Amino acid sequence: MIISAIIRKENEILLQKVSETDNQIIYELPNVEVPNSNNQIDYLVEKCNKLNVTIEVTNVFYEVEIDNCISVVYNSDLISYSATNDLAFWVDAKELKKIIFTKRYEDVVSKLVHDYDIAYTINNEIEQVVIDMSKALGSKIKCMSSYNSYSVFVESSYGSYCPFIFSINYKFESEKNIEVIQSWRITRMYAEGDKTDLYVLFANLMSISLKCLFKQNVYIDYLSLFDNLEINAASIIFNKTDKYLDIKKLKQVVEQNYGIYIFALFYFERLIGSFSLISDDKRFISQYIDYFDDKEKCNYISREEHQYYFNYEKGVSLICINNGVFNGQNLLKKHQWKIVDGIDGKILYQIDGEEESFNYVSYYDWERIVKVVNDMGLKNYTIVCQENHLYILEKNCIWIFEGNFSKYWVEAEKKKILDRQSLENKILHFNRNFKWRFPVNPGRFEELIADLVETENMIQSVRLVGKVNNPDRGRDLLIYKNYMKEEGEYYTALIIGQCKAYEKSVGKSHVRDIRDTLDFDNAEGYFLAVTSSMTTGLIDQLIKLKENRDVDWWTEREIFKKLRQNSYIADRYLDILCIES
Repeated sequence: MIISAIIRKENEILLQKVSETDNQIIYELPNVEVPNSNNQIDYLVEKCNKLNVTIEVTNVFYEVEIDNCISVVYNSDLISYSATNDLAFWVDAKELKKIIFTKRYEDVVSKLVHDYDIAYTINNEIEQVVIDMSKALGSKIKCMSSYNSYSVFVESSYGSYCPFIFSINYKFESEKNIEVIQSWRITRMYAEGDKTDLYVLFANLMSISLKCLFKQNVYIDYLSLFDNLEINAASIIFNKTDKYLDIKKLKQVVEQNYGIYIFALFYFERLIGSFSLISDDKRFISQYIDYFDDKEKCNYISREEHQYYFNYEKGVSLICINNGVFNGQNLLKKHQWKIVDGIDGKILYQIDGEEESFNYVSYYDWERIVKVVNDMGLKNYTIVCQENHLYILEKNCIWIFEGNFSKYWVEAEKKKILDRQSLENKILHFNRNFKWRFPVNPGRFEELIADLVETENMIQSVRLVGKVNNPDRGRDLLIYKNYMKEEGEYYTALIIGQCKAYEKSVGKSHVRDIRDTLDFDNAEGYFLAVTSSMTTGLIDQLIKLKENRDVDWWTEREIFKKLRQNSYIADRYLDILCIES
């Protein structure tokens, strides 16, 4: 078996020369012949080390069998490199069409050329959007592109570049199937010595702004090359991934994201002002030095306009900003928060304008937060939370707690809370029995079902379509349900709901054209609720539909069971329900 590596550096690929005949050089990808063993990748990494490059193999790019020999080509990430030796050369990807390769790599290179053509198209479209918007806004920029990313440096009014680099990273199956994620990297700081405070300052202030002002969920990625106390780079990664984009939709996404970026830069400068890079140890505040003090597990940096304190043991950072410009209250005018007790942790509920969001706080993290609040006597403070950072803002101080506050754990905690509530309701109302007050008002029945469906796990929201007897194309309820993907992310899809308040059994003739309705609305599934029972024919139809859709149904039995578990809902519908204790 022969395994090879595609090693990319911006728009260049590393090749190695095999032979030279008739003034023609024959090339290959860096490769090695390996035995059938579990550590085949190690051989490839070792071979690349001899070419003065360090790589991390990611996934298979191409696999083929030629002359009874299996050849596997891997994608890789370039970790580091030094001057290449006579065995290997960096070649511009645009030159691949002109280069002669050994037979083993002819099809591989054809696929590489095809993929690079798509990447060039994507980069050109991104560049056009960025240039047009920058011209309209009067911003001076410098752009940098590579195989699967595009970065923009914006020149500040002072002549240097802004501290944030706008980056679009993408991968694609074709020009009609592009996946995009946005990130803002923090540029390398020019201050001498340890620059941890500057990376923390800029990354977290912008993170708070993005949450409170722009309703953006992000997480911060730090790079520590030397030890846990010094940060050498930082990036803001946006939680949202845009998938299944064609070129037109890609341009729309870039335009929206770049617009937020430019506006955020302007607001950031106005809100924060400038910062000095000059160290000044006399600016340390004694009460914080005393609280954080631990010479082996602490990092302190003081400058003229801000101070940074970090205690690795406590897992807490503090930024004090005293430049006379920063006003955290401008960030928090529309920000509200509440803490809801859960089973294994707490749910932090945040409102920014009309946008609601939820974050999970474990009891361990909450104890850390409460300890700081009590130890330091914090009073009039506000909590802001992103994916992996929770902030307490008080006056000119920003307390920073690192942790996993992901929405993923919120959904798990919600289910535990609902299970507890169901158990409590069963205990409190186990002996309640119900009967319908026929004829049941159809509109009130739809409202009852909507209230019950909203108690179900993974349901985001439920909407009533309209008044009874209005044309609704067989849609009484629009149910928006969250679904979890394999990688732990969530997406929301539509379920069409119908309600039939009949005293007799409901059959196939009462619910016509289900498939047509679902196809017309591009719905993920179908839900039916009836006050009585359902015929065997209708149940068989729903079972068949369930093979390809998310389908469920409630008869009188299921509805009354749900009402016993959520008895408070039953109390609101005594006009259509008779309750017997």
